[in-house]
Amino acid sequence: MDPEPTAPEPAGPADAAADTPPATPKTAAPPDEAAGDVASAEPAVAQDAVPGEVVPPEAPVPAEAVAATAPVPAEPVQAPPAMWPGAPPPKGGVVAGAVLPAKVAAHEAPVHVGIGVGLALVVALIVLAFSWPAVTADPRGVPLAITGDDPAQVAVVSAMLTNNFNGAVAFTTVDDAAAATKAIERREVYGAIVLGAEPVVYKATAASPAVAPMLERIHEALPHVLAAAAAQAQPGGGDTVTAPDQTPPAVDLVEVAFEDVAPLLADDQRGMGLAAATLPLVLGGLVGGVAISLVVTGAIRRLTALVVYAVTAGLVITALLQTWFGVLGGAYLANAAVFACCLLAIGTTIVGCASLLGLPGIPIGPVLFLLLANPIAGVTMPPEFLPSPWGAVGQLFPPGAGATLVRDISYFPHANTVGPWLVLAAWTALGLGLVTWAHLRTRTTAPA
Repeated sequence: MDPEPTAPEPAGPADAAADTPPATPKTAAPPDEAAGDVASAEPAVAQDAVPGEVVPPEAPVPAEAVAATAPVPAEPVQAPPAMWPGAPPPKGGVVAGAVLPAKVAAHEAPVHVGIGVGLALVVALIVLAFSWPAVTADPRGVPLAITGDDPAQVAVVSAMLTNNFNGAVAFTTVDDAAAATKAIERREVYGAIVLGAEPVVYKATAASPAVAPMLERIHEALPHVLAAAAAQAQPGGGDTVTAPDQTPPAVDLVEVAFEDVAPLLADDQRGMGLAAATLPLVLGGLVGGVAISLVVTGAIRRLTALVVYAVTAGLVITALLQTWFGVLGGAYLANAAVFACCLLAIGTTIVGCASLLGLPGIPIGPVLFLLLANPIAGVTMPPEFLPSPWGAVGQLFPPGAGATLVRDISYFPHANTVGPWLVLAAWTALGLGLVTWAHLRTRTTAPA
């Protein structure tokens, strides 16, 4: 603090008393000035003040100005409520605004890790869905027909073949050879055995390329089975055959014919084209249903677009597979109708789910038809090769029903196709019902 200005000291003691004026008392600062001057406790003195003169006080500062310039004490920032369940409260109940985000970020859930784990589970599910049928495939009671002039011989041969093939085949007795071939043409059985003076084994490669090798093994084993059955039929032959340490009587092996009732087309000798022809049944329905659900709005417009897509795609796909590649047989329009109806059944179901549930309803179609129904559709292997009851369940979905219809129209015109057509109609009706439900619900909840 600067010292107060004082008068200069006189030259001599004698002149001090004469020259120095009487001391004037210092004027006190006004109350307002004393209250407003918070920076210094002493009154300000002008720098050009003349010694000996009294400095007049400055103008008082208004109280409002003092209040406006006075520093405001800092208020503590209260922490927001906990961002996650069980989060500990901040220390002292007060945190700085710049510290709280860092603490919250440190406790955030690792979203990127969850996404990685979820995608890995999806891939594992896809691998399981497509590999499980192939890994667990095993013939179980494949239906075959058998007939012959001697019922006893028929019973013995069917029992021996059933035991030798460990239950992989199941025989149904029919009246004659004509009935056996008719059962194959109707797809009631995969093959037949005709016993008698000229035994023959019938196979149908087009029914299932996986069953045809089994019938070939039966054809190779049948002469030995017939010889064993003839030896067993001789007097005392039953004991001789059943005793493992004895040799059955010598019996001449008979020649067995082998015929293919329903061979594959010349352009599809291995049946791979027919299996590949069923792939558009699933992918085409998924692509159409998802695309129309995302792009087209309105129930009527969606259904119209779906019908146009299904009919056009059915005609084009059939033209490629039947006219160009030659892997389909039968009538062109019949095959086109199968593809169109299958695409429509899958597409309407997806559109119905999307109309009712919004975007969350779209993934239902791929999960239902691609991951669940397609592996058990019985395309590359018959339903009897799948664990029970999944083979029969697969025929209740559009991929299984569509694949069966494509095979029947191409190779088995006498087969009963009512069941597969009903399956496609039922799924189409389900999709139409979902679209109608969503449309009516929208009209009911719409403001007047």
